[in-house]
Amino acid sequence: MEGPKPPSFSNSVRKINTRLHRALPAVVLGTFFNVLDAVSTGLLLFPSDAGSAQFKALQIQGLSMFIMSTALSQVAMTLGGSRFPGALGAMLIEILPFLRGVGSDIRNTLGSDHPGLVPTVMVAYASTSFLTGFLFIALGLLKLGKVVAYFPHTVLTGAIGGIGVALFILGLELILPETSPPLTLPNAGSVLFNTAQLPLLVVSFFPALLLSVSKRSKHLERWTFGASTNVYFIPGCLCAIPFIFWVVVVSIQIPMETLVKKGWLFRVDLSSSTQTGIGDGWMYWREFDFPKVEWWAIKSATTNMTLLVVIGVLNLPIFVPALAHRLDVPYDMDHEFLGQGVANLLAGITGTVPNILQYSYSVFVTEVGGGRFELGLITLLTFLLFFTSSLLLPYVPTVLASSLVLFLGIELSLEAVWEAALTLPRLDWGICVATLIACTFVGFAEGFLVGIALAAFVHFTFGSAESRAATQAISI
Repeated sequence: MEGPKPPSFSNSVRKINTRLHRALPAVVLGTFFNVLDAVSTGLLLFPSDAGSAQFKALQIQGLSMFIMSTALSQVAMTLGGSRFPGALGAMLIEILPFLRGVGSDIRNTLGSDHPGLVPTVMVAYASTSFLTGFLFIALGLLKLGKVVAYFPHTVLTGAIGGIGVALFILGLELILPETSPPLTLPNAGSVLFNTAQLPLLVVSFFPALLLSVSKRSKHLERWTFGASTNVYFIPGCLCAIPFIFWVVVVSIQIPMETLVKKGWLFRVDLSSSTQTGIGDGWMYWREFDFPKVEWWAIKSATTNMTLLVVIGVLNLPIFVPALAHRLDVPYDMDHEFLGQGVANLLAGITGTVPNILQYSYSVFVTEVGGGRFELGLITLLTFLLFFTSSLLLPYVPTVLASSLVLFLGIELSLEAVWEAALTLPRLDWGICVATLIACTFVGFAEGFLVGIALAAFVHFTFGSAESRAATQAISI
């Protein structure tokens, strides 16, 4: 009696093709998110430096650091660092203002032309990944997942709103030409609304506004026959920006140098632009010149480093329950802490910046069938992007980066002002707005303390009364 025949080669190929076909939407979407984030936010890891070329020469290094952080987060998520099968990880964009603050603090301490500036900043950036990773692991090992959730979310929401305002301002600065003065509140009108700058502003702001409206407008959903709610709508709109840009540029034959001078393209450092894309242009590790590191100068960035770690860690207890509720799956907060800890320790070991589970990206990828297999393919494609990132940089329009950063800024600000107003009591909403305003006009550290003080005052003054009112309302 003959046993079962082994599957034929053609059947195996057919099964592989079927599996890849099912994986295509999730892989395309996840890779789109990583590419779009990298070519926009990755260019912003280091602060602008008008007095020195040291930070300006780190464009490709910043891009590679962002991609490496994202790829390592994805490796950890794919190999079981998260219980969510479609978990997508990336660098935490909310910490961007604090990262740039760390760089600015060290620059102000050492001076723009100090030979140890870049090595010291690189060490400080990697240190934030180690600190974030150790704190995540400590919280997981001590089973403190539920305890961390008691931190006043109103304060964190307000602080995230302040980060949104900072990102919005950063998005406006991205499109300023080389000859433009720094953007300040008194000169905002003349800098942004002059005849040369207005086209850049419109082309950057309109897509960001459209994307924000598309997430909330039922009218737009009806007018687009549901296209605005499709998971491909946001990445599709963002991908259309460089496509339309280059069609116009090629059709009217504008020189690239002219586009750079007028603010439409980034000024790429000549030493970086001569790389092949697979050479040492992505070797940001060479910036770790440890004999030149001024360890004492890192102390000047303690405040921003602390805020970076706190904001990063406190985001996870918000993302994870929200993701579990959206996907209707159980979760283990302590397991997620451990997974994120490993991901950030990997980031620290490789000298890059912190990362975290991404709520919205994970939802989108999961809803189109993303799982472990799809995440593995996304990880491979992300590493491929890491090795070829320098090929992309000279052709990235500033308006693409600006649109994405403006969109993120609008979304985070609306979360603290508009969304919170719809779901929170008046006092809690007031704490959110007060924290946002304080973070914007006083400083993030001071604003965070203002929010905590207000939350404590409201809790001890009105907490018991609100609890009785809520209990009575529920019992009715």
